[in-house]
Amino acid sequence: MLLDLRNLMQDSDFKIMSNDKILKSKNEWVNQLDTEICNQTSKLSWQIRFANGSRKIGRG
Repeated sequence: MLLDLRNLMQDSDFKIMSNDKILKSKNEWVNQLDTEICNQTSKLSWQIRFANGSRKIGRG
């Protein structure tokens, strides 16, 4: 009975992550968001530059 309780109370049974793993996964998530924000900002800035340039030329 005691052995069953010990086995039941292991972290892997409850899918409890250690603080290190939680921080690592959060940091990876923040880095992915940061990369995506940089990519989208770059795309938007090129679109704005193109739109402003085409208006000056008379295409837009």
